[in-house]
Amino acid sequence: LRLAGATSLVLLLEDLSQAFSAQHPNIAFEIQDGNTALGLDLLAKGGVELAAVSWLPSDLPVAWVTTPIAWDGLAIIVHPSNPLEELTILQLRRIFAGWAFRWQEVGAFFAANENSPTIQVISREDGSGTRAVFEQQVMGNERVTFNALVMPTSQAVVDYIAEHENAIGYVSMAWADDRVKVLRIEGISPAPQTVRSGYHLAYPLYLVTRDQPIGSVKAFLDFVLSPAGQSIVSRRYGRIR
Repeated sequence: LRLAGATSLVLLLEDLSQAFSAQHPNIAFEIQDGNTALGLDLLAKGGVELAAVSWLPSDLPVAWVTTPIAWDGLAIIVHPSNPLEELTILQLRRIFAGWAFRWQEVGAFFAANENSPTIQVISREDGSGTRAVFEQQVMGNERVTFNALVMPTSQAVVDYIAEHENAIGYVSMAWADDRVKVLRIEGISPAPQTVRSGYHLAYPLYLVTRDQPIGSVKAFLDFVLSPAGQSIVSRRYGRIR
């Protein structure tokens, strides 16, 4: 089975495919990461049987079948040395629109600096489903500042912020590790429990097929939605069932 798409789903797909292959050793998997746009493009061209997406574009072909498999949450991450613990949606929009230039403008005071450092915004590339979710749920009609550094993957965002104390970015919550700090948003942190109910920046993750799934594709989707599959989902994400 060939799958491609959002980096948000790569870790989950690896876990699910390994568990499924243990039950069906005659079925092998080829998983290609990139972003949502890549997955949908390969699906349209017949290059994969399943596209893994974190965002459903409005022009998706009517005949295609979308299967939600998990709940994810945007993790807003900063360097561990940043004294900030939480933000509101409005504060987050101000930062990413470029209206707030220094951390003290959103309540973060760095003890070693009379004037807190300038904020460095980190965003994702065009075609990223994570970026599309962020722009819809946080930015609304506002644009992300042109001063943002654009990174090609969730891992690249985490790696950069882990090394730069003035940076802030967003990733799928499954990619945030102990090298960065995850901020509370409106008082709530993203977690497998909160993204199902309560966390403001939650969104579903999908597997997409061009037709009604049959054969090994259907068997895999059935496994993902089964109690065993959803138990694997719940290690990193919110269960869809």
